[in-house]
Amino acid sequence: MKRLLLAAALAFAAAAPQPAQAQDLGALDATVRPVNKASDVRSYPVTTPDGRTGTTNWRVVSETGNCCENYLTITQAGRIVDFGGDYPTFSDDRGETWSEAAPLAPYLGGEGAVVNAPNGDILGVGWDPYTGDRLQSFKFEKATGKWRYKDIALHQPFYDREWIGVVPGPVRLPTGQTVPYLTFIRGAYPNKDLFLMSTDGLTYVQTQGPTTGVTRSPRPSLPVVTDPSFDWIQPNTESTFTPLGEGRFVAGPAFLKSGYHLFDPATFTWSTYDPESGGPEGVIQTDGAGRLHDVDPGDGKFVYRVSGDGGATWESTTVALGQNVTIENIDFRTLSSIGIAAVALHLHDEKTTKDFDLLYKFDISGAVPRVTRRHAVGLADVNGGSGVTGSLRFDFETVALLPDGRAVVSFRDSTTKTGPAIAIERDTDLPSEPDAAPVPGGVGGTGDPGSPIAPRPEPTPAPSSSGADGATSAAPPPAPVQAAPAKLAISLRSRRRGKRVELRGALVPAVGGVTVLIERRAGSRWVTVARVRTRASGAFKTLRTLPRGTRLRAVVRGSAERAGAASRIVRLPR
Repeated sequence: MKRLLLAAALAFAAAAPQPAQAQDLGALDATVRPVNKASDVRSYPVTTPDGRTGTTNWRVVSETGNCCENYLTITQAGRIVDFGGDYPTFSDDRGETWSEAAPLAPYLGGEGAVVNAPNGDILGVGWDPYTGDRLQSFKFEKATGKWRYKDIALHQPFYDREWIGVVPGPVRLPTGQTVPYLTFIRGAYPNKDLFLMSTDGLTYVQTQGPTTGVTRSPRPSLPVVTDPSFDWIQPNTESTFTPLGEGRFVAGPAFLKSGYHLFDPATFTWSTYDPESGGPEGVIQTDGAGRLHDVDPGDGKFVYRVSGDGGATWESTTVALGQNVTIENIDFRTLSSIGIAAVALHLHDEKTTKDFDLLYKFDISGAVPRVTRRHAVGLADVNGGSGVTGSLRFDFETVALLPDGRAVVSFRDSTTKTGPAIAIERDTDLPSEPDAAPVPGGVGGTGDPGSPIAPRPEPTPAPSSSGADGATSAAPPPAPVQAAPAKLAISLRSRRRGKRVELRGALVPAVGGVTVLIERRAGSRWVTVARVRTRASGAFKTLRTLPRGTRLRAVVRGSAERAGAASRIVRLPR
């Protein structure tokens, strides 16, 4: 099997060689044109853990995906890209105006998938069953500013619901060439375990997925690197693709039938991921700080876990949704640069027999994820489903985060008509004091919050203005409600000095006079073993007597001026 995979990689490298000029072979320029998308601004409730309630304004954009789904990503520059329908559509002004990148031959009813690459490229794949089972790759080339596309001739038949993920390199191919990233696509019904792979984002060949050619190689953690681009290249979590850096990524078989597996770019083979901690239990992402995030949906709740050591240990928060609530779809994104994560849920209430959509915002600047807001999106007044048997279909959830932490999320209610719509977060109005005492087990709690959603008012338009052409548009999004605190990174290293251990590290950027807590792992808790203040250079150092094998981390608590930070976990040699 290893020979088969290497042979496929060699054949692929010959078919899609570098350098860049060879990538143009067989690719065509897409037609980029403006398109009209119906949109308006609506208000929906927002709740905080301390009992405050208010409203958030959202720009709601219809007819962006298809009958059943949207598929979102957002670039670091703030471009919103949706490829849920026929072609990639994008907006550079937070949903007020849109353009699409279309191939020469039109689609009759397609669906697509999209993801960012670490160098600013945008990669997509579209499938149309009504024009001869047509599968095409799409790519926005950052270097040229062009949208391009290319036919993928060899693929499994009926390539239903394709997923796409990008894996940052550098990756050295068996031919000796080095490429900046790999792209993987999975699709087809009923089995999505045979992958397509590309080194240029346009030319794809088939390769084995994680259920074939797998070797057993238990490991205590995943080899995650710190890479700021991870904040922007996160795929839809249903793909199960999770990049780790340096050409490595983990992926699960379709519907996570047998857990996650690790891809090794040195051999183009798979191994099992069998960590001591039990590993991810739900859907996962990696953030720009090199941390793993795991959201595990359950009965009437979900658990959000964060790991700073590749999955060896986790810190978690449980969010209760209600005893009669079922999670039908889930997706999430993290933005470590400003310490925010968003979990989007499409849910079903068994009491009302209606579906509803919630968006939870988390503060992830510290070691433990913390709920900050719960947004209701839509009217919660339809009962749909997923798959071809559903009359009102919502096949999967999608969410993405803008550079300022605002969210873009898909939802469905009686106003979205032909399919799901996307809601783009604008401004939020919240009182400075709680309206009532917090309810135990409410937003961010661990008990039964009672009614899972607040009463929905009818959507109300936000203030708008008319331009010279008479067109009405909403006022531009205001500045964030609250300035994000300064982001810090902290390191920790250890060195044995006789019977004692020297622990040293530094804050980046350098800040003096900050108290750093040195903590050791004690069962499921962290216990402080030392407090030390940073010098003007941001560095700190202390000597302690500690047992061999102790797990340690350095922590800075958050404040109004700066976000909290936690180092990678250091394990003293045995």
